[in-house]
Amino acid sequence: MSPRLPRLARTPRWLQGLLLGVLVLLAVAFLSGLFTRRTPPGRSTSPAPGSAATASPATALSETSGETSGGVMTVQPTPLPRTAVAAGSIEARHEISLASRIAARVERIPVIAGQSVHAGDLLVELDQTDLAARVKQAQANLDAAHSQLQQARSDLAKLTELRQQGAATERELQDAQRRADVAASGVQAAEQALADAQSQLQYTRLTAPMDAIVVDKRVNDGDLASPGQELIRLYDPHRLQLVAAVPESLATNLKPGDEVGVEIDALSLRCTANISEIVPQSAPGSRSMLVKVTGPCPPGATTGMFGRMILPLGQEQVLLVPRSAVERVGQLAYLHVLSGDPPAPQRRLVRLGRTHDDQFEILAGLSLGETILLHPVD
Repeated sequence: MSPRLPRLARTPRWLQGLLLGVLVLLAVAFLSGLFTRRTPPGRSTSPAPGSAATASPATALSETSGETSGGVMTVQPTPLPRTAVAAGSIEARHEISLASRIAARVERIPVIAGQSVHAGDLLVELDQTDLAARVKQAQANLDAAHSQLQQARSDLAKLTELRQQGAATERELQDAQRRADVAASGVQAAEQALADAQSQLQYTRLTAPMDAIVVDKRVNDGDLASPGQELIRLYDPHRLQLVAAVPESLATNLKPGDEVGVEIDALSLRCTANISEIVPQSAPGSRSMLVKVTGPCPPGATTGMFGRMILPLGQEQVLLVPRSAVERVGQLAYLHVLSGDPPAPQRRLVRLGRTHDDQFEILAGLSLGETILLHPVD
């Protein structure tokens, strides 16, 4: 008689696999906490009555920070000035373009772009050979005219004496007077020609009319300058202005003398200035008007620099929260808002706006009167 086999050995293989799978599933469910009682979101497990752990999250936070206001904050509106930004550039209030008044070859230009010059400094010198010769010729003509006038007056004096003695006729005396008058007119014409030649000679030297900075030179040594041709440009560095195109809806509320903010990124400058001019004409394409502001010229400011004009538009109510209350995760920002009964902190996504000192402006995600944690990380 054969010995009896154990029951498990007599069990079919498919049933053994099924039992083994059930045991594995039960083990996984137990390890994942399926058989453990869970606490609903926003609630804490209730300990025995009278224990210290019965305090709500808000109460526990108060006890940790010392006082409720030390760890949480109720969001209230904060009045801040509302502004509009108009982009513009720095321009010179006093800019001079020096042009040639004669046709001559450029002899030399002893200055370069960006150089500071003082009133009276030589900027451009033109060839004066022909004009110097004209001056000499005009001087010689004047000397000859003076000689003729002197001779005519001497002849007139002699004929006047002879006429009194009856030795000369009245006609001879009149002819002598006419020659003296013609000689006097010749002297005046020669003097005018000399003055004109000397004036033309002065045009060969262009000097700075004021203390300024050379913007650019349009010709070089050896070039031929023609009348009216621009040779060099200057501007007064102490009289600069910021010119910006302001929308006509805003410009109509401004007036000369109003104080506005100015920002110049290249100089890291933030200052105030006053409106000096408002061009009373709106551009058809952009529907904007040119507004010019002036103020103390900062060191290093030059024409063409980019600047912003900060225009005041009254006040607005905004929601501000401290930096410490904001949790940053990459490009996202979160606040921990107390909500529910009892109140519990909930992580909420918000949209940040401008930065004001150590506070962030909240544009979306937070409502007035809500309470937030000031130090969620702690």
